[in-house]
Amino acid sequence: MKHKFFLSAATLLAALACICLSGCRTSEKAPDLIVVDFSQDYPLLDLKLSDIADISYIPLQGKDSAKLLSHGSSLQKHIHIDEEHIFVGDFSPYMKDGKWHRFSPQKGKLELFDIEGKHLKTVFKAQNENEQITFGVDTPYEIDTEKEEIYAYSGYSRFIRTFNYNGDILANSNTITRGEIKHTKLFGDTLVLLNPYSQIIIFNGELRDEGATMRLYNINTGQFIPHKGLHFAKPYGLNDIYLSTILTHTANGIYITTSRTDTVYHINRKIEITPKFLSVQHCEDAVNLICPLAETEDYILFCNSQDSKSERDKRFKNANYIYMKREKQIYQLPCSNHFPKNNEEILWKDEFLLQDYYLTKTPNTLVSVLAISFLKENYNLLPDKLKRITDASSADDNPVLMIMKFKHFDTIEE
Repeated sequence: MKHKFFLSAATLLAALACICLSGCRTSEKAPDLIVVDFSQDYPLLDLKLSDIADISYIPLQGKDSAKLLSHGSSLQKHIHIDEEHIFVGDFSPYMKDGKWHRFSPQKGKLELFDIEGKHLKTVFKAQNENEQITFGVDTPYEIDTEKEEIYAYSGYSRFIRTFNYNGDILANSNTITRGEIKHTKLFGDTLVLLNPYSQIIIFNGELRDEGATMRLYNINTGQFIPHKGLHFAKPYGLNDIYLSTILTHTANGIYITTSRTDTVYHINRKIEITPKFLSVQHCEDAVNLICPLAETEDYILFCNSQDSKSERDKRFKNANYIYMKREKQIYQLPCSNHFPKNNEEILWKDEFLLQDYYLTKTPNTLVSVLAISFLKENYNLLPDKLKRITDASSADDNPVLMIMKFKHFDTIEE
């Protein structure tokens, strides 16, 4: 009875949330809500990672000033890949001498490589020619590949700066006076700015308002677009203040996953917001989150992610799932070890153990950033191609990108 009550109440809350979001425009006909209960044993689908993803390995060139400091999950979310270029935002804490170091703003930069990994140029640096810090930790940026323009948010000066691919400054926006922008998404001429920490319970128990959760900025006029906003009823508390909101880029929009709600919302190119997933919760001290990873016409690939500061939900295990749209059925995907030392050893077996930290800024494209030292330590587990790349690399080289591009089922070779 308790389980049934929670599910119906949660569904009602999701419906109410959809009504509350109507100020941002909701779809005229909302799709069916996909309810996921990670405590269930979903049927296993016999599928290999290579069945639905084209996998390639790209060694990034560049040393000295082009050397990337950030590694792994701190780097992947700042990667943008198009047909000709790979952009890498190096704005995160970095590893040196086997230890993590706090991000040094003076070292932050956006690097540009060609699609084969050849270093082309440093587009811009966090520190300008007057030694003033402009861009800080986890600088969000967006790229218009047709105009060849880059829009980067400055957490220090609180404005949006427009660059071309040569790094020339084209424009600065009006100052954003309140709130910290952590995620951005470009839809045509509209730049969506997301501040997941819009409401925070600070250390003395006070609820602090940090501005709007979502703002819209027109890159042509340089003006902010008025709208009623996106709001979550639950603020960030002391237990989850440092948890990141996850943004998943798709061909048709973005998914937003946050511990502020058990519902995953989708924002399409028309800035219409609809609830898409609902996660059934079983443990008061842990939140089981649904994180979409890729979406095609046939399926949605997703993983589970647990945010917990105290008791861990014992029913939780790292796993990947796929929602088949025609069948409206959820399947679990093959994985021989749900808690390995490194997820990559499962991926190299052509199995599934993808997590949200593989997400990039490119739709349906996940990346594992592989440091040369990591590859040498796990040499016996590597695929042959990756062994050849490792053999030709030195410890001072930039990392290798394991790029996974997900495709439609109708492109799978029989």
